Amino acid sequence: FTNVRTPFQGLELVELVDHPAAGLCLDIWHVERVGVPVADVARIPGQRIVAEELDDAPREPEQDLLPDTFAGRRFPGEGDFDVAGFVAAIRVTGFDGASGVGTL
Repeated sequence: FTNVRTPFQGLELVELVDHPAAGLCLDIWHVERVGVPVADVARIPGQRIVAEELDDAPREPEQDLLPDTFAGRRFPGEGDFDVAGFVAAIRVTGFDGASGVGTL
């Protein structure tokens, strides 16, 4: 929805800001919807991640992306996302902070 579309673009911004309160909240919905392979998430430095958001959805959006982000999410295991792979990739970074489940 913005010009910061991928976790790696977000990481560039966080590093540019270079403030101790700046970090990434990695939401699997956004990672999957922009087509970033979940295994690539393992390349993000864990100290730059502040939270992870877990949910699931069908592989293809059932509606436009803006309504899909609010109404198209499912609980982990109820869709086609690689939730286990996403969690494993984040763990490889060394991140062990807050996790949330985001559905409506």
